[in-house]
Amino acid sequence: SLNDAYAGAIAAVNTGTITQCYSHGYVYSVKAYSAFAGGICGKNTGTVSICVNYAMIDSEGENFANDYYSGGIAGLNTSEGILTYCYNYGYIYGKTAGGIAGNNDGAYILICQNKGIINKQTDGYFSVCSGGIAGRNENGSLIQACINSTSVCVITDYEKAVSGGIAGYNINSQIADCY
Repeated sequence: SLNDAYAGAIAAVNTGTITQCYSHGYVYSVKAYSAFAGGICGKNTGTVSICVNYAMIDSEGENFANDYYSGGIAGLNTSEGILTYCYNYGYIYGKTAGGIAGNNDGAYILICQNKGIINKQTDGYFSVCSGGIAGRNENGSLIQACINSTSVCVITDYEKAVSGGIAGYNINSQIADCY
């Protein structure tokens, strides 16, 4: 099996700059120990700006204990990566799902908007998390001046499912000027 799998309509992994790109269709990250799928990039450590996702995004991990993240723009935004002036209109599905990023880990999401559906039909997942902007916002991350204008839903029979209009989990991080 794969250790990490990244899938993105523009780049699997971005360490540079992606500007003014659009994605349509379906982006799927294969079964792996950790899987990351994004409408623009699977993993971002650079800058993504003025990008729009219309695609359906889906990630699937190898088993329940593993991490799998789906985001309208990036599955994983990390290492001080920046997502700015980005929009999501696509349907986002995965164990941890966010309209802009599945996981914002030590990174920044600025002036972004989600209008896509973040809907959790778990099909056997036991721990699910979803947020209008980020599924998880952690490790000193910042979400600022972002808008989520759609409902966020978690459907499961497990007691540890969470959903939030901006972030499912906000752990040692900041959310400011959002609605």
